[in-house]
Formats: sequence, C-alpha cells, structure tokens
Amino acid sequence: MNQLSLINEPDILYINKVILYGAGYNGRNTQEKLNLLGIETAFFCDSDNDKCNAIIDGRQVISVPKLKELDDACNIIIIITTLQSEATDQIINTLKGLHLRTEKIYTAFTLDVSIMQNIYHFKITDSSRQAFINRYLGGIEILKNRQIREKKNVWKIGRIIQHMENHFRGTSDILIYQAGKVGSTTIFKSLLECGVPCIHLHLIQEVIGNSEELKNLIASYRDNIKSGSKLKIITPIRDPLSRNISAYMYEFESFGLRINMDVGESFIDSMFAHLTSFHDWIWRWFDNELKQVFDIDVYKHPFDKERGYSIIRQDNIEVLIFQLEKMKSLEKLIGEFTGVPHLKFVDANSGDELIYKDLYRDIKKSIHFPEEILSLYYGSHTRTQYFYSESDINIFKKKWSSLC
Repeated sequence: MNQLSLINEPDILYINKVILYGAGYNGRNTQEKLNLLGIETAFFCDSDNDKCNAIIDGRQVISVPKLKELDDACNIIIIITTLQSEATDQIINTLKGLHLRTEKIYTAFTLDVSIMQNIYHFKITDSSRQAFINRYLGGIEILKNRQIREKKNVWKIGRIIQHMENHFRGTSDILIYQAGKVGSTTIFKSLLECGVPCIHLHLIQEVIGNSEELKNLIASYRDNIKSGSKLKIITPIRDPLSRNISAYMYEFESFGLRINMDVGESFIDSMFAHLTSFHDWIWRWFDNELKQVFDIDVYKHPFDKERGYSIIRQDNIEVLIFQLEKMKSLEKLIGEFTGVPHLKFVDANSGDELIYKDLYRDIKKSIHFPEEILSLYYGSHTRTQYFYSESDINIFKKKWSSLC
C-alpha cells in the first residue's frame, strides 16, 4: 500500500478493475466522482452481508470472499471509501487476511489527491473535467471551506475568552499555548485526565486581529497577571520540517484540497512550495504570539539544548518550553510543573491516527527533500539552531535527506 503510487501513476485507475470497498454514502460519492471523470467502476464490496448482491447505482455489491475470487482471476485496484480512520484500519486488516495478489489498495483521501493532481490527464475529456471541477472543486466547495474556517475562528475566540474568564476567577492558571502540530493535544488531554483545568490555544494575537473589544480584554488580562495573578504556560516545540509536513496534511483534511493545491498542480510541488513559504513559521510564532501577548521574548533567554527544555520566569508567568522529541523523558518534569507529580501521557491527535495517515506515512518513508529545503530549515542562519543541538539537527537532516 504505497499511496503515492496512485498519485504518481493515475493510469492505475484505467488498466485495473476498480473495486470500491464500502457501499455506503461515501462509496456512492466516490463512484459519482469516478463516473464524472469517465472512470468505470466494476463492483462495490462490503462486509455487511445484508448489502451483498444488491445493486447500488448500477453496480453489484460483492462479498469479501467474492473479492478474493476476483483478485485471483484478474487485476484489481481497491479504493477504501470510508473517511473514518478506525474503519479503514479494520478494512485493511480484513484485506491482509485475504492474502490478495494486488498491492493496489488506496484510501478515498488518496484518490482525491490523485484526481486533484491529474485532473488534466489525457484520458479525461474536457466536458468530464469541467463537470467534475464545477461539482467538487468550484465555488460551492470553496464557500463551504471558507465557512468552516470562519466557524473555527469563532470557536477560537470563544476559547480565548473562556481561558481569560477562568483565569480571572482563579479556576485555572495553566495555559497550553504553542504553534499547532507539536504534540500539545497530548499534554492537554493528559492534564484533563488528571482533573487539571487548563485551556489549549494555538493563536491569540492573530485571532483577536483588529477587534478593539478583544484587545481591551487582553490588556486587562495582562494587567491582572502583572498585579499578582500567576500563570503557567506550556509550549512544546518540534523538528520544524516534521511539524510543517504534519500541518500541510492536516490543513487538507480540515479545509479541503484547494487550501494548498491548485487544480492540476503536482501534490509534491505544492507540498514543497508550502514547506518553503512556511519554513520558519514555528519560530516566528514566538515573536508573533508569545511576545505580542505576554511581552516575553524567548530569544533573550537561553535554551538548554541538551536537557531539551527551559523554564522562563517573568512577570508572574512561568513558560515551560520543551522539545517534543524528548517529551516522554520529561513526563515527570511536566507533571511537577503543572502540580501533577504522577502525570501519565495519553496519546492524542497523532497524524498516525487521522484519515490521511497512510499517505502521510508514505511521505515520511519515501520523499527525498532537496538541499534547498534542508538549508532553509536547518542551516546555520536558522532559529532551529537556537533550540536544537548540532547533533539533533544532524539527525533531522539525515532523516529527511536519505530517504530516496
């Protein structure tokens, strides 16, 4: 199951019998996409015996044993149509148990990326292409994804206000505040499991924008801290290239493919462009957020690269900054910092548990990153050097440069 092969070799869809595993709503939606592009599907397959032999949208639903027979008889490609990660895992385990000949097993998420990249494939007619773009990549989808972003922004404002209200009342003095995709959800959920009230935020300054009301509220919040109210901030950091690859994939799932890719654009090219544009975003976060909101300039305080953490104390605020890569060894320290001496981490929000995880895995296993990108992330001029030792950086560089 190398998901990248479907993205890079779209002819796979034309020279094999296409089987859609999952005959529910997502299966029918997947068939509609393929039909619009003139790609014929052969069968649905489903483990639900009540669906077997039914005809859905003109295609028969076959059983799992029948799928095995079909694989023995001809060349097939299987698209797993569910959008649920756990269900995908169950289906993959079922398919592994069949010992199929085919290795062409892909997720619906990967299919969407492949279509996005290969929409101008010569076997797709102009009329089919335009119908697909109008239906799935046009104004309605863009509007829907914009509405999703707007709703999330309202939710973020609510979380900021909730944190400040809790702090004013004295019911919470812990804020988990950092750039996204650095393992912070694990800390947040672990503390909640221990009954520790805390709030989890990625952005404050960017979210409040030009709102005078929110600016005034933030000012009162800072004055409250300076007058004696204590605050503890937890801020994980992470290998910036790992972080940005994870963020790139997450944005696809959250806001749709067009958030980062143009119609017909190479998936890898779009990823490289994104990684280039946002190479120092995680380090600029400290200036754009922590410094703007709490007047704490991290770069004026030394960071202990060997221990993998430092604690900054300023204006009744303590900020614990630590390397995600050393988080397990810092469990006791984080527990003591938060007043939970027996803290145990719970896994949460891992890219290995999301619907794009199979494609994400193959990117991490097989994409070779050029020297230009590695230099942007790990060169002597970068702030990565401020938080990571030369030994750490060499490990990161080797990880991403020796994969081809």
